Amino acid sequence: MRETNRQSFYKMKEVCVKLGIEAHVIRFWEKEFPQLHFRKNSSGHRIFTDRDLDLLGKIQDLLHNRGMTIEGARSMLKKGKDPSRQQTNLNMKLLKIKSLAREAREYTEELIKSLDSE
Repeated sequence: MRETNRQSFYKMKEVCVKLGIEAHVIRFWEKEFPQLHFRKNSSGHRIFTDRDLDLLGKIQDLLHNRGMTIEGARSMLKKGKDPSRQQTNLNMKLLKIKSLAREAREYTEELIKSLDSE
């Protein structure tokens, strides 16, 4: 059986429901992010592809979940950086810093104990 590579198209209302954001936000982002180029149907209404939904989801994550500015999110998307990979790298660095801080605290406590016993 042959699988066809059919692309799904969504209306603005469907996208708003899927992503949990208002239509005016999507229209604003369309002006702010040059990567967003939505097709329009014969009636002039925007139609969205799965790729568009993915990109909108990334923008939403960068702005709303990670607290980035529009300029920062635009820059990250322009550079093609994967925000999830960067987050993983940051989490690993944070764990290392916490471990070093714990070791430093333990060492300091040992020093204080040895000074108190003298």
